[in-house]
Amino acid sequence: MKQRHTIVCPQCGTSVKLPWLWVVGVETVFRCPSCRLPFKTGYKTGAALSALGLAIAFTIVQIVVFLFSPYLTIPAIIAAIPLWIAIASRMRRAVLIRRATKRASQRTQKN
Repeated sequence: MKQRHTIVCPQCGTSVKLPWLWVVGVETVFRCPSCRLPFKTGYKTGAALSALGLAIAFTIVQIVVFLFSPYLTIPAIIAAIPLWIAIASRMRRAVLIRRATKRASQRTQKN
C-alpha cells in the first residue's frame, strides 16, 4: 500500500517521504535516503502548477454553484482551498517524478 505523501525513487526504488513544506507549496530540496538522488521542483514550475490548480479549483466551484444553488457560494469557496491544495500537489508530484526519473537516467548513463 502506497503512503499518502511518498514517491518511489526512480533510481533505487526506495520509498521517499515528501517534506510537509513541499506538500503545501514551499519549494525545498530533499534527497533519497539510500542513493542520495536529489529531488527538486523548480520555483517557477511549482508556482505555475499552483496557479493552474487554483484556476481548476475555482472553475469546479463555479460549476457547482451554477448547477446547484447560489446558496452554496460560501461553502464552495471554503471547499476550494483544500481542493486547490490537492489538485496542485498532485500535479507537482507528477512533475517531480518525471524530473527525478530523467535525472536518474542521466546519472546512470554517466556511470
